Amino acid sequence: YLMIVVALLGLSLQRRWSKSEDARMAQTDRIVFWALIGALGHASGHFLIAHAKRHELYPPVDVPFIEDLRKGSMMEAIIKVGPGYALFWIPLVKTYMMNTAKDRVALVALILNAAGLFLPIKFGFSYTQAVLFAGQSVDQLMLSNRDKGFEYMLWPLFTILPNGIFAWIECLTCTSGVIMKKHG
Repeated sequence: YLMIVVALLGLSLQRRWSKSEDARMAQTDRIVFWALIGALGHASGHFLIAHAKRHELYPPVDVPFIEDLRKGSMMEAIIKVGPGYALFWIPLVKTYMMNTAKDRVALVALILNAAGLFLPIKFGFSYTQAVLFAGQSVDQLMLSNRDKGFEYMLWPLFTILPNGIFAWIECLTCTSGVIMKKHG
C-alpha cells in the first residue's frame, strides 16, 4: 500500500512542477512521469498478488495459471486476469516502451499477459523482467540518432538500475520465499 501512495504522491507533485518550456526538461519530465507510472503499476501488481493469495485465487506455484483458468467460466477468467492486464501489464509495458504508441503498448501487454499464463506461476517474476527489459531494448533501439540525447541516457538510470536490483531480489526471494507464499 505504501508504494502505491508514494507513487501517487510523486505523480501529483510531478504534474504540478513539470511545466517546463525547455525541450530537454520536458523530455526529462516525461521520463520521470513514466517511471512513476511504472512504480505504480509494479506496486499494483504486488497488491493484486497479495489479494489473490489472501483469497486463494492462485493455483500452486508449479501449475501454469492457464490450467486454473480452464476450470472456471469465461467470466471468472476475466475477473482473474483483467485487473492484472489493466493495472500491471499496461502501465509497466508503457513505462518500459515509453516511445511506443499506446495502442501498440496495449496489444503488446495483451500478448505478454496471455503468454505468461502458460508458464508455471513460480516463473512469473523472471518472465516479467525478461520481457520488459527486451521490450525496453527494442523501444530504445528504434529511436533515431537525433532523439538520443542526455534524456536517452537518463532512461536506463531510472529503469534498468533500480529495477535490475529489484528484479534480482524478486527472482530469488519473492517467488519461493515465505513472504510471497503468504502475502504476495
